[in-house]
Amino acid sequence: MATKTATLAVEPGGATTSADRSGRRRVQIDFSPAAYARLESIRERGEAQSNAEAVRNALRLYDWFLRQREEGFEVRLVKGDEERAVELLW
Repeated sequence: MATKTATLAVEPGGATTSADRSGRRRVQIDFSPAAYARLESIRERGEAQSNAEAVRNALRLYDWFLRQREEGFEVRLVKGDEERAVELLW
């Protein structure tokens, strides 16, 4: 079986200026203390510059995952000889 690698392109982060904010929408999200702690952990581990960047990265990853599933692919984790299928349950 041939192995192919799918690539997820990530937009570069960085500060925004008033000129490049046109077309953007502000979203306010209420987090429980546990969910906010998870966001902070993800931001730090993913080296995101802000919570907004961490959320945008997460949305891109989830969108990519959904598109792969819609095309009939399944996502697998491989570590040496061990292989696991990824299934999201929520």
